[in-house]
Amino acid sequence: MNNIKELYKFSKNFTVLYVEDDKKIQNSMCRYLKKIFKSVDVADDGLHGLELYNKINPDIVITDLSMPKMNGTDLIKSIRKIKEKQSILVTTAHNEPSLIQDIKDHSIDGYIIKPFEFKNLNEELYKLIKSLNFKPTSI
Repeated sequence: MNNIKELYKFSKNFTVLYVEDDKKIQNSMCRYLKKIFKSVDVADDGLHGLELYNKINPDIVITDLSMPKMNGTDLIKSIRKIKEKQSILVTTAHNEPSLIQDIKDHSIDGYIIKPFEFKNLNEELYKLIKSLNFKPTSI
């Protein structure tokens, strides 16, 4: 990725809510995300993720889809009711076309199929950070 320096430079101002029930993936991603972002809060399931979301109002939500208590799709729907323009990135092991279409219908900012390389994550995060940093000037 050519824009890794820009990703690191611009991401330092943003907060992240990371929702993932797999502890191994959660620990690895959390360590990585903490190197990039201002702060990273973590939830083990969608219900806890929604509770944290309401408390911390993060800039970015990164969520898995298959989780206990509340799945990622329901979490996304709940977040959209609170904040329609919330930046959301989905990480999932599922790549069924109907599921991908369903999450795209909820205006997510991107998705990554697990297992993924951090290079792919960086590319998705860069696109998201770039859109968050873009501030149109009023005419």
